[in-house]
Amino acid sequence: MDPDLQQRITAVARYLLSAGQSVIPIADSHDTPEQQRKRPAIKWAAYCDAAMPVEQWDYPGANVGLVTGVVSGVAVIDCDSQGSVEQWLTSKPATPLRVRTRRGMHFYYRHPGEYIKSASGLKDPVGFEYDVKGDRSYVLAPPSMRGGHQYQVMPCTGNIPGRWLSPDQLPVFDMAWRPETVRDSTWDDHNPEIRDGIAYIRQIYAKEGQGGDKATYRAAVRLIQSGLGESAALAALMEWNETNAEPPWRPRDLLRKVQCAMSEAAR
Repeated sequence: MDPDLQQRITAVARYLLSAGQSVIPIADSHDTPEQQRKRPAIKWAAYCDAAMPVEQWDYPGANVGLVTGVVSGVAVIDCDSQGSVEQWLTSKPATPLRVRTRRGMHFYYRHPGEYIKSASGLKDPVGFEYDVKGDRSYVLAPPSMRGGHQYQVMPCTGNIPGRWLSPDQLPVFDMAWRPETVRDSTWDDHNPEIRDGIAYIRQIYAKEGQGGDKATYRAAVRLIQSGLGESAALAALMEWNETNAEPPWRPRDLLRKVQCAMSEAAR
């Protein structure tokens, strides 16, 4: 990475930390060019709850990722195509903090104070798709570089200079933009076995090349053993996947593990 760019990234990361937002280093020299600098370079689950000390940021060669959710005070809508960007701009409340990504745009909103579950491929009634980066997730932040594209804040109405803005300067995220997955009848927040099962898998980490496949299956088995049905176990495993799997699994792969865990439990 260019030394000047690295200095800028370090300055931005420390600025965000000093402003009370949580950031993590994003880098993986083993990634393909398509994936390069999109994965956390550290175990980062703890930084979903509290930011690291400013002086702890020392990650030469890494991009900066902003941890979304209540910890940083923001939720982000990720529109991954020009078409979805245009549809969002014409159908939703404007936000003055917009970041141009490699293929589309990130729209930043103030966190509403209630848990926002991250999700991919949500379909708006108008017809376009978008992702939600809520609690326990992250986005690549400016001035990170990926695939030859530099992430940058875009000038717009309300932010003509194109500057980073604090959460209190942003409109509030609308929870209607994140329809919740309906939980099945086996999901009971007051069931201690289920609570213990979900808490248990938070201590399981899956890393590619280091037994990640077995670790993920173990997490699926524990959820089934705690009493969750297929859809509820999949929802819990997908949430775990956001923070504890490197790299994250595809939803269909997680579904297979849940189904295998259910088949084993039925024997």
